[in-house]
Amino acid sequence: MHRIVDALKWACGAAALAFTVLFLTPLVIGGPGAHQAPVLAFFLTPIMFVATLLFTLVWSRLGLIVIAASLLYPAWYYVHMPTRERQATLVPLNAEEQALVRSRHFVARVAVDGGGFPPIYRENLIEDLGRTRLFSGVGAVEDAPSADLIATVTGSYYGDKTGHSFSLRWPQQPERSVSVKVWHYASDGPLLYASRHRLQVERLALEVVRQMDALGPSAAIKSPSQ
Repeated sequence: MHRIVDALKWACGAAALAFTVLFLTPLVIGGPGAHQAPVLAFFLTPIMFVATLLFTLVWSRLGLIVIAASLLYPAWYYVHMPTRERQATLVPLNAEEQALVRSRHFVARVAVDGGGFPPIYRENLIEDLGRTRLFSGVGAVEDAPSADLIATVTGSYYGDKTGHSFSLRWPQQPERSVSVKVWHYASDGPLLYASRHRLQVERLALEVVRQMDALGPSAAIKSPSQ
């Protein structure tokens, strides 16, 4: 009876540790699919409990095997994490990129068109374009009938990815258009949302500046770079 009680104590402790490690590791390390990986904790923890119980019934110290396996899981997860696409890695802008973004401010109002996608995509784009401080104003297309520039949502990122996909064009010259795509893995360090969002806005500003340079000037817009 005493052995069974000890085995249950080992099993409960090992299961609690296993669940904590299995659940938190993907949330801290992030990476592709990390937002789904914590679900494994609910399936593997009962297995860890039974394994620890059986091991410790044979010899109490065998429970250390399960504990060691739990503690090694973060290293295993990191090594076997799916490869990330380089352009989707959120890193701070370097000095040259920061200088390029700071040198730009377009004296223009931007009207954002949802392009047939759910309103949330337009709302997020309006908010983040406004955060870049590149333009004089950013709003919905129905609120800015005489806007200088039209931004149209052209795609959506959901599930494992988050970001923006849209086009920029002059209202007077609709044939002139450029595409802007900025995204990253939604689960890339999900516990650090504020920091990730700030980096996303910085990347968005850089890509907008590059695409605006590619779009070329218009009589309706001015920039310090011109």
